[in-house]
Amino acid sequence: MPVKSLPKKLVKRLRKVAGQIDRKLGLMKNIDHRQTWINRPVRPAHTTKAWGYRVREMNVQRNFPKTELVIKRTHDMPARELIQTLQEIVQRHNRQFTPDTYVLIEPKAVPISAELVAMAKTNAPSVDEILFQGIRQGTRRGKQFFEKLVEKNPGITTAALDEAAGKVIARTGIEFGNLLLLGVKKGKFVFMPLVDLE
Repeated sequence: MPVKSLPKKLVKRLRKVAGQIDRKLGLMKNIDHRQTWINRPVRPAHTTKAWGYRVREMNVQRNFPKTELVIKRTHDMPARELIQTLQEIVQRHNRQFTPDTYVLIEPKAVPISAELVAMAKTNAPSVDEILFQGIRQGTRRGKQFFEKLVEKNPGITTAALDEAAGKVIARTGIEFGNLLLLGVKKGKFVFMPLVDLE
């Protein structure tokens, strides 16, 4: 469940070669979970500026074998400002509220250029992936993740998740699709915002 911080040495290297990463980003594997929800003509796979195409996996296993790296292109806001805004939202929430059903933690992401953010990969699904149906269907990954959580934490339900996530959304403005469920700790849902405000 814990989301790792990136090694400082890796962050330093990424910042040094951010221009090259930017040019090659479209060639990296698209791991944006929202790509399956795109209800419009398919864009070229190499685009990285459209919704559902901005999150890519970068292989750094040779030099950092324990690190799975994700690079995300930001939009509407510079990378540093986006991360600071999300940190402030979480900090403000945690000062104002002491929820008994969930914990909200800050995203562990770093800006490596004006538009690019780097973070360790997590397999945690968004709340959207677990709860929603219809056009924005929950994903198999989300449903399987929640089923495993229920096995380990009997008594948790999708209704309880919906209620807890609803409180986070009402208190922070973070949307279901941008709220990751990392797990359950001491009977509380552990949420973390994605590096996105849209």
